Amino acid sequence: MTATVNFSVANTTDWRLTLNLTRDGGDWDLSGYSARMQMRSPAASDTPAVELSTEAETIVLDGSTLRIAVPRALALGVPAGSYAYDIVLSDDLETVRAIAGTATVIQGVTR
Repeated sequence: MTATVNFSVANTTDWRLTLNLTRDGGDWDLSGYSARMQMRSPAASDTPAVELSTEAETIVLDGSTLRIAVPRALALGVPAGSYAYDIVLSDDLETVRAIAGTATVIQGVTR
């Protein structure tokens, strides 16, 4: 089952989001999984506005915790607006759409 998580961030700051994932009533052991996230506006857009992954070290998996860490340099290139996003987890046995929602990017004032 996909969890819904909506969040807001400013495009002039680092983005940090920490989530504890559960599955079947307990903590989800994310050992051996990789993660990918894309933000698009609209959701059917051919080009993602943001791409994050464990490979790029912008998503970190630790135990049952998923951490998103977007540096300010990347955030500066994201126009203010509403974006659909999801996070897909994969291991050798499965690929799961674990989290989805709306990311609202707010135009930061202080640069």
